[in-house]
Amino acid sequence: MLFVCLLCCAFIARADEIILKNGVRLQGLLVGERDSNLEFDILYDTIRIPARISKSDVLSVEMDNTGSEQTVDLFSISQQAKGLVLYEGRWLPKEHVDMVRSKQSKIAQAKKITLFSLQFFFFLMACLALVIVFDFLHYEWKRLRVRRVEKGQSGADYRLHRRISAAIPFEFEMENGTKHSAVTTNISLGGMLFTTPVALELTTQINVSLTADDIHIDCQGMVVRSDKEPNENIYNIGLSFIGLNADMRQKIARFIAHAQIQL
Repeated sequence: MLFVCLLCCAFIARADEIILKNGVRLQGLLVGERDSNLEFDILYDTIRIPARISKSDVLSVEMDNTGSEQTVDLFSISQQAKGLVLYEGRWLPKEHVDMVRSKQSKIAQAKKITLFSLQFFFFLMACLALVIVFDFLHYEWKRLRVRRVEKGQSGADYRLHRRISAAIPFEFEMENGTKHSAVTTNISLGGMLFTTPVALELTTQINVSLTADDIHIDCQGMVVRSDKEPNENIYNIGLSFIGLNADMRQKIARFIAHAQIQL
């Protein structure tokens, strides 16, 4: 009996207090929480009456730490009852925490967008670099091809051939079948220089038709020079004859000799 009385005294000696928002104070033992309710044993004399109290109705919780039956974090419960949220070690209003989290989310999203933009920018720069390198290599390949053509037939440099200045109208035909007019500036056994309003790229191959009196020449040539006259839509085109046989070279020589006589 003495032992039972001591237990009752110890139980009564520890009394937690819950203060409701309506001003009511409840004394008893806070034994836990479940969902949005507090599990609270109300003390009535020596009787413990189990009850569930909604956290939204609680203003504060005062814990009696003299006893030994502390099973929950009453400070946390008290702060939660006030509408506070634990955020990075501090109890803050839920609205403030939501605002901070929203800002952090926007910052994280902005970082992702910035990172993606930088990656896309470097990708474009890499593509541009590849295009520049490709264009450079393509241009150098054309120059090399032109140099090979400039060496002329049988390994001789066509520039060694004597050039005759002569303005002779003629026509040339593109690979797609279109025909254009032009006028020679000079001509030699290796090729000729002429002017035309048509822009021709290096290594372009054209068919040339030259006529002087009874001499008619149909031969093929490759563009080895293409310069535009300043402020005019006229291009100076250097053409190297290709695929010439002995008869065609002799015919061109006769054409050049005839052109000299006409001069």
